[in-house]
Amino acid sequence: MKIAVLSDIHEGLNRKNTQTEIMASLKEWINTHLPDVFIISGDMTAGPEKSLTLLNQLQNEFPQTRLLFVHGNHDVYSEDSKSAMSTITELRSSATR
Repeated sequence: MKIAVLSDIHEGLNRKNTQTEIMASLKEWINTHLPDVFIISGDMTAGPEKSLTLLNQLQNEFPQTRLLFVHGNHDVYSEDSKSAMSTITELRSSATR
């Protein structure tokens, strides 16, 4: 069984600072190595909606890989804590299909 772990992607910030499509690089890596389980341990991007979108994209593109996700502070940052909690629940449900 192949297990991959990655944290602190900070997709938007890293894309801006490096002028590199981080998600394209990540997808290429997953496609090359085909892990059975891929764990993203926090700080994927800024905000719960953006994180949910990227997680769903990864899971849809690589259905053979079980995607697990631990929320970081950047993933749950929101002005409305109730809204963030609602979205956090969606992240958990989406990522653990």
